[in-house]
Amino acid sequence: MEPILKMSAKERDRLTILTQVCEGHLTVADAAEFLSISERQTYRILQRFRVEGTKGLLHRLRGHPSNRGYSETVRQRVVQLYWQDYRDYGPTLFSEKLVEHHSLQIHHETVRRWLMANGGSNVQRKKRPHRKKRLRRSAIGELVQFDGSDHDWFE
Repeated sequence: MEPILKMSAKERDRLTILTQVCEGHLTVADAAEFLSISERQTYRILQRFRVEGTKGLLHRLRGHPSNRGYSETVRQRVVQLYWQDYRDYGPTLFSEKLVEHHSLQIHHETVRRWLMANGGSNVQRKKRPHRKKRLRRSAIGELVQFDGSDHDWFE
């Protein structure tokens, strides 16, 4: 039994168009235009589709960690530093101190997500209080007169 593959909408579109190319209903040039890629890329994807089947259309990095991400050791070190020495700092100040004292340049939002995942309570964004609305006046055109002068303007 073949395993279940989860495909994105883009990959499903590629599957239907490449199936039509294999059946002879579409040309490679038309398929490239539909997929918004070059003909050369279409030939490469088509060859992989013919060799590997539907699995050949899936993105190669699926299930793997990001190439741009931080390693787990860096993540653990940052969280450990926070709980040991910087527990009363917010994520922005903490990320500045990481650069200053530990030569680790990590964006404050990344630090905030890591700390939230590890039970940080003071790293949540604070909700700002809603402004206080003024009460409506009882009569049309009624205003409160604020005047600091001593003159009796409205006798």
